[in-house]
Order: sequence, then C-alpha cells, then structure tokens
Amino acid sequence: MVGNYATLDAAGDKAGNAETRSGHPDKKLSVVYAGGFDNTRDLATVLHAVSVLPEKMRAAIDVQLIGGQGRDLEQLRALAEALGIERHVSLLHWLPRPEAEKLIGEADVGLVPHVKSAHTDATVPHKLFQYMWRRLPVIVSDCAPLERIVKETGCGLVYASGDSLALASCLQDMHGRNDRMATLGEAGREAVVQKYNWCNAGEQLLELYRSLE
Repeated sequence: MVGNYATLDAAGDKAGNAETRSGHPDKKLSVVYAGGFDNTRDLATVLHAVSVLPEKMRAAIDVQLIGGQGRDLEQLRALAEALGIERHVSLLHWLPRPEAEKLIGEADVGLVPHVKSAHTDATVPHKLFQYMWRRLPVIVSDCAPLERIVKETGCGLVYASGDSLALASCLQDMHGRNDRMATLGEAGREAVVQKYNWCNAGEQLLELYRSLE
C-alpha cells in the first residue's frame, strides 16, 4: 500500500534519531498504541493480555492506548476495571497529533493489535512505519502484511490475533531485554530508510504509470 509508507523529513529524522530506549532492567516497559478503538482493533485482547501477566510483570509495564472516543472508549474502560488492570493501562481520548507523537516518542514498544480479517490481511496501517521510523520495536498481530513486514525486517514480534496469552508472552519477551529491543528497533529504522518510505514508493508508482503509457 503506497500511501502507508513513512515520509523521511526533518521532524521524523529528529524523532528517529532519539537515543535508544534502554536503562535499568527494572524500568517499566512502556507500550503504546495510537489509532482507532473500533472492533477492527482488538484492544480487548490487549487488556486480557495484561490481566493474565504475573502480578510482578503486570506492575512492570505501562500500556497506553491512544485514540478512544465515545462508546468504544467507555466499553474498554469498563473492561479494564472489571479485569482489575486500570492502574496498568491508560485509555486516552483522541489527541492532537503533536501530543500523540510525543507519547509515541517516549515509549519503548509500538503495538499494532488488529483483528485478522480479509480487510486487515490486505492493508497496512501507517502506525507500523511510524513506530519503525522512531526505532520502536513492534508487537503486531498476525494479519498477513503485518506479519510479512515484521518477519522480513526483523523489527519485532508477532502473535496470533485474538490470543491474549500469546500477546502476554510477547510483552514478557520484551521486558528488560534492552539490547534485543535496540536491535529490533534499529532493524525497523533501517527498513524504513532503505525501503518503506515515500521516496521509494513514489518512484515505484511513477514506474507503474510509465508502464501504462
């Protein structure tokens, strides 16, 4: 999907060149998702994944879900309360872009928890490349293009859509693994610089148009 590639600009370069997220192994793992809260995004699985983590691990992560509105947001807040995890998950309203980008830039891991379907098996969300550009290792569901890109580039982990235990395992695999997260983050950044950006996508589109002349 050409329209989903990253734009290599000055603002993005500044964000992408931020120091690698690292620190003490006991530092909380900050996980971020930014996007819609509708039923094509399996955010309920994210909440269940947090709830099944061991108590010590649950206290060691901070999950921020950004972009909620209306009934979808209220339902997720009710679920978080019912699961007893409201202290570990922040459910935030839709934010202006600069505020959302600030939170993404401060995170350790980018999350793309889409429900696997015919639609999500044929589309790629912008957020994947935005995370990669910022050197965030990613955790994605096994929608076909997400799984393909993450495995091709080695920029993160993949779990089966709807499987909260598998997602919980991915979260555990990331925590305290600073060297590994840095390697995954660098792989994602390099993939955007070399391939998944508008410079390359634009040239491919022009070649397609030329072939039709």
